Amino acid sequence: GSGERVSTIYAQSWGLVFYLARERESDFSEYLANIANRPRGTRVTPKEELAAFTASFGAVDESFQRAWLAHMIRLRFDPSAD
Repeated sequence: GSGERVSTIYAQSWGLVFYLARERESDFSEYLANIANRPRGTRVTPKEELAAFTASFGAVDESFQRAWLAHMIRLRFDPSAD
């Protein structure tokens, strides 16, 4: 894909990873270790991927989304920064 939709998805993905790495560091490390320990060539369905994510972080419910959004809103934006 291209265009605005791709940019939006990229920004959301970046924001989620940034939030998890900063605010849920231990859970994020565990999640990444679980992914890294999958046997090479393992095919994971979207349902299995969501189950792995949920096992590490809990349900992606309204509470999770509020915490993520609150973290993102607190970030400072400096357009002059390199």
